[in-house]
Amino acid sequence: MLGINTVTLTGRIGNEPTVTYTPQGTPQVRVSLAVPKPPYKDKAGEKVQPEPNWFQVWIYGPAADNCARWLVKGQEIGVQGTIQRRDFTGKDGKEVRNYIFIAASRVIFGNKPRGQSPTAPDVAHPEDGGGSPRETEVTDQKEDELPF
Repeated sequence: MLGINTVTLTGRIGNEPTVTYTPQGTPQVRVSLAVPKPPYKDKAGEKVQPEPNWFQVWIYGPAADNCARWLVKGQEIGVQGTIQRRDFTGKDGKEVRNYIFIAASRVIFGNKPRGQSPTAPDVAHPEDGGGSPRETEVTDQKEDELPF
């Protein structure tokens, strides 16, 4: 049986990035990603733009630092990662619920919304205090450091 779990999405960030830390102190960032659906024509021939699909995206480790520093609501990003599911017990203590999200392994920074300063082009070393990166990768993601 094949076990392929890879997802690639592009869209716009729907909220300001939320930064939290694992008990081990590893940074993690969560964003909501709106991925547009293609437009279609209704029965009257009018173009209709359907509501986007929304995904929760988690970014971990050093990549989370870059994302927290440079990403803003409304910015275009590309995300590569895996679909993850975490089960948890509801507030009633009995009902088992699950949370499905994208664990990002790569984030590509796109255009910022109008009125925001553009992402700096071709900056190679943002960790040296330079401008913003165009792309960041997650490394050494540990199962026990996921948000659940």
